Amino acid sequence: MLNTIYRLSLILAGFFLVSTSTYAASLGGVANNMLEPVTLVSDFMGTAAIVVGAGCLFASFFKYFQHRSNPFQVTMTTVVIFFVIGALLLVLPFAYKLTGVGIPYGASLQSSGALAPPPPAAASGTIYQ
Repeated sequence: MLNTIYRLSLILAGFFLVSTSTYAASLGGVANNMLEPVTLVSDFMGTAAIVVGAGCLFASFFKYFQHRSNPFQVTMTTVVIFFVIGALLLVLPFAYKLTGVGIPYGASLQSSGALAPPPPAAASGTIYQ
């Protein structure tokens, strides 16, 4: 079963690479074509981190009220762990501002919500010079 899934994933990855390379004239063109999916994955991960982080913060307050009613049922460690994980997940999408590298959260969206056009190509037609 696992071997079949592995083969299927290799076939799908091969089709993706072939379809990407047919539209690009060079390796730089393939890299340019790959920037849009990476941006979409980055946006998805940022949104997922915010949703899960908010859920963990909500759970930490819920567990805190359970701890107040019965300290033996829920320990304070559980409350603190949920709170720390939630806070870290809420800060994670905005960590690029501290480091200065990476794809910013929401970078591919225009004000209308549509995908932004690709960045202008360099003089040679690729991102590499």
